[in-house]
Amino acid sequence: MGIVYKENCNFSNGSGVTIKKMVTTLQHGLLNSEKGTMSSILNVRETITFDDSIHRIENHAYKPYGQSVFGYNDSVSIVIQNENSYLLPSESRLFIEGKIVNTAKTKATDANLGKNCALFLFSELQYRLNNEVVDHVRNPGITTLLKGTASFTPDHSNILLNAGWGSVANIKELVDSKGHFNFCIPLKMIFGFCEDYKKIILNARHELVLIRNRNDTSSVLATKSDPDVQIILEKVWWEMPHVHVSDKNQIPLWNILKNDRSLRLAFRHWDLMESIAPEFNFWYWQIKFTTHLETARYVILGFQVDREAYDKDSSIFDSVDITNLKVYLNSVRYPEENFLCDFETKTMAQAYDLYSRFQPSYYIYNGLSKPLFSPIEFHNNPIFVIDCSHQNESIKSSIIDMKIEIETKNPFKRNTMAYCLVIHDVIIDMNPTTNRVIKRVQI
Repeated sequence: MGIVYKENCNFSNGSGVTIKKMVTTLQHGLLNSEKGTMSSILNVRETITFDDSIHRIENHAYKPYGQSVFGYNDSVSIVIQNENSYLLPSESRLFIEGKIVNTAKTKATDANLGKNCALFLFSELQYRLNNEVVDHVRNPGITTLLKGTASFTPDHSNILLNAGWGSVANIKELVDSKGHFNFCIPLKMIFGFCEDYKKIILNARHELVLIRNRNDTSSVLATKSDPDVQIILEKVWWEMPHVHVSDKNQIPLWNILKNDRSLRLAFRHWDLMESIAPEFNFWYWQIKFTTHLETARYVILGFQVDREAYDKDSSIFDSVDITNLKVYLNSVRYPEENFLCDFETKTMAQAYDLYSRFQPSYYIYNGLSKPLFSPIEFHNNPIFVIDCSHQNESIKSSIIDMKIEIETKNPFKRNTMAYCLVIHDVIIDMNPTTNRVIKRVQI
């Protein structure tokens, strides 16, 4: 077992426990840990089982009805009317095709698509079931940047690039000489509903609503602040998996409809708040009033200074000389101790530690976290993560006054935008028979 033991080696370790006893215990522990493996290789008549509960999964594409132009501020609606199918929204994808052009038409554009350009094209996205909004994302470009930077790992790089998330140089390689591009965005990258709820949806009308942004400033990175550039959306479609189950597994699903049972859909909603920071070095920012219906679990903050121009990168966040940060839920503050950092002297270990601990906490696993950013990348593009997922009953059962206390080394600069992403619990009751969709009164 890799341990040498002699019967007469009976020395004390100074704590009253002999070395002989310690080694014997360790030997028994190693034997017990391998017992399962040994019994497994001897089980030559082990039963072989196959999972044939699902016959097949078909991916069907759905397009906006009768809409060929997607201009600024336009609302694009994609509807799936087939209510007799079993659909899997968690694995659905949004496809976008378009081109970046020079509006003067005298030459090819010098501008490039920026990081997360596809989602910066929209000001709001909504997911509806039976005409009820079950999840929505405002300013999806910023929202997914904050959530994705905390959630994604380096292993996601290829999938993210296919969704328009990557360096400007890499995205440029996906655009042809005439400016055409094509991206595929998993909906679980956009909505907490699609990320958390991984089951099929029975007998429901699905609708995806996309509201085009008022300009392309955040999607484009150019060498001058006001170039002759425009992004034209040519095609948008939604690919949804249809699940066909076996006859044996069809019966319990039919019984749900027959007995008029409601289904409970639980997920975490990503709610983005925005504000212009005051030109002071202390800010008491009141975020929102909420109830125990939507228990706040995480708060992710990011700051950007003067980004309203084509030559400014909207995908990068600024440190804004933050030295302390607190989130208050009523009288309870998170974190308990002072949040101390100084990006000028690269004193940011606590900020990075809180950022790196988000993944195992949010996805509930004990393994090693794999943050997307290294400490060096974090210094150049910081976000601030506050974990308030553990709360006492007084907070859960009362109206919550959420405030953020921010201290900076120097006053906020003019045109500093503060973004606060609040991730909170949502539970929806849906009745597949009556098509009623209701947010629960209690969690």
